[in-house]
Amino acid sequence: MFSMFKEKQFNHNEYSKKLFFQKNDLQTLDNLGHIVGLHSHNHPTLLEKLSYDEQKNEYEKNLSLISGILDKPKNEIKCMSHPCGSYNADTLEILKNLVLSWDLNK
Repeated sequence: MFSMFKEKQFNHNEYSKKLFFQKNDLQTLDNLGHIVGLHSHNHPTLLEKLSYDEQKNEYEKNLSLISGILDKPKNEIKCMSHPCGSYNADTLEILKNLVLSWDLNK
């Protein structure tokens, strides 16, 4: 997206609050009762092409940030959606391990 902005000489900084989701937007959705889940940190369009470690980093960072923004324990973030429907066996293993690592007693 940033390459397109540069090519079109579009100054995204002037419009970033309108173009990109802000922390308060996420908090508002949560406060309205919407279910908030993982979707990756950088939204790679071909997540399946990333290495295991790159994918793991995407979801761990996403989980940590969402948990912090919503002031909720990580184990309360219980759903996700694959960016652009892209995933592979590594993705599923990473997500499975994330869920298993949650201490559900907290």
